[in-house]
Amino acid sequence: MRPPGEVSPKDWLRQCIEVAETIRMDAADKPNYLAALAILCNVVFNFDDIRDIIPEEILMQSEVIQHFKEMGIEQGIQQGIQQGARENAIENTIAVLSARFPNADVNTVKIALEAIQNLERLKELNLNASLTPSFEDFLSALSA
Repeated sequence: MRPPGEVSPKDWLRQCIEVAETIRMDAADKPNYLAALAILCNVVFNFDDIRDIIPEEILMQSEVIQHFKEMGIEQGIQQGIQQGARENAIENTIAVLSARFPNADVNTVKIALEAIQNLERLKELNLNASLTPSFEDFLSALSA
């Protein structure tokens, strides 16, 4: 796929795609073929050049691109669920502490809870907020 010395990489890629376009194949196979070519070309060529030469709508029809798109959507959903669970655990902990210890400065705890990424740790602290005998004991558990 490397271009001959006298041809720019972008022009060479355009020539390769033009040749690929002349190969007879089913219309359904063409997006897969061009996507595979684009993936292999990315090893040698600039991705922006590939995107300029191969229409995105054709690439998006390929099975490999659809697969990665679905994986990205699934990963995004999982991250959203995880983030929602984190936020819920923090809000619930703050609500419990506010109800149990109305005179305590609960807002200072919120900042510390938001810094915790581990959902299991947040769940433990939520349970601790329900069971701890004092706000000070909760603060000790939070810093442990």
